[in-house]
Amino acid sequence: MAAIAAGYSENEAKVAGHRLLTNVNVRAELEAQTTELLDTLGVKASYALGGIMETIERCKPSPVLDRKGKPVMVETDRRNCARLHIQCSRRAQRL
Repeated sequence: MAAIAAGYSENEAKVAGHRLLTNVNVRAELEAQTTELLDTLGVKASYALGGIMETIERCKPSPVLDRKGKPVMVETDRRNCARLHIQCSRRAQRL
């Protein structure tokens, strides 16, 4: 986006971006600025990744069980039986 804003065509921007990211000095500066920003915000990579992993685990579909602990079956539009799953978004709507 910055290369396009600087006047490069979209194709030239991709080439320039790739070329710049392979430059050791540019890569080092990007890493330094990223580290500085994270330090300023007080965010550690392990904290951020931990939160992402927690969200992924929480949003995995889980089977709906009856009172005996057996999965509830539903008939699909093809008249096949499939396990009924509640998606994360449906859980969130109820909260």
